[in-house]
Amino acid sequence: MCKINIRIVQKLVVIQFALLLGMQVGIAQLPDSASLNKLEEVVLPTIDELFVAARSAPIVKFYQSRTKEEAYILSSVKQEWLNYIRIIGGYQYGHLGTNLYMNQGGASNPITQISGKNQSYYDVGITLSIPIDQISARGKRIKQQKEKIKQTKYEEERYYDEQKLLIAESYTEAVRCLALLKVRSEALHLGEAQFKVSLDDFSHNKITASQLTQMKVMQSTAVGDFELIRAQLVNALIRLEVLSGYKILK
Repeated sequence: MCKINIRIVQKLVVIQFALLLGMQVGIAQLPDSASLNKLEEVVLPTIDELFVAARSAPIVKFYQSRTKEEAYILSSVKQEWLNYIRIIGGYQYGHLGTNLYMNQGGASNPITQISGKNQSYYDVGITLSIPIDQISARGKRIKQQKEKIKQTKYEEERYYDEQKLLIAESYTEAVRCLALLKVRSEALHLGEAQFKVSLDDFSHNKITASQLTQMKVMQSTAVGDFELIRAQLVNALIRLEVLSGYKILK
């Protein structure tokens, strides 16, 4: 009979158990160090800077543009009184010809008298037409247009206040996630190191399979906790960028 090397058998058992453990719990993989450092180095702007940036959001510019449009309409309504005035005029240039008629007791032929020089003649006049119905309604139209301008401004401020609330919520979430990210990162690396030590201890019969499984669960939990907080942080930062238009992630 061939002798069985107990040491080799133990190593094979460890390898098989590690593979089985990886299938049951999931092989924990550390996140990419570059992306991790990128998130840890994120510097949040002040919330006031985000509020100021939100003033340049497309929807806010839309309300501002509509306010200007309503103001132009108001100016046109106020100038409608100019439609009631008509200025007429004429201009003539040339020789002046005058027909003279003399009463000689019967039919008379006109005598045309023409001036010897070219002359210019101007004719200017003003007519005024006042529609009573439009005069009485003019004040109401002006008030109505002013109310439209106020309404547009109110809508702009309401939207801006809603954006500020959403920015404040996402900002608070981002601050929380940044604070936890470093803690979860340290726990992640610690869990990875402890599992490697436990795997080596198991191969030397220093711990049981149950203890190794427990360490694997702890390591996988650390990975899951880290990935969760990282996803929450990225989501909060993206929301801040969309809400305010301020570039945070480089």
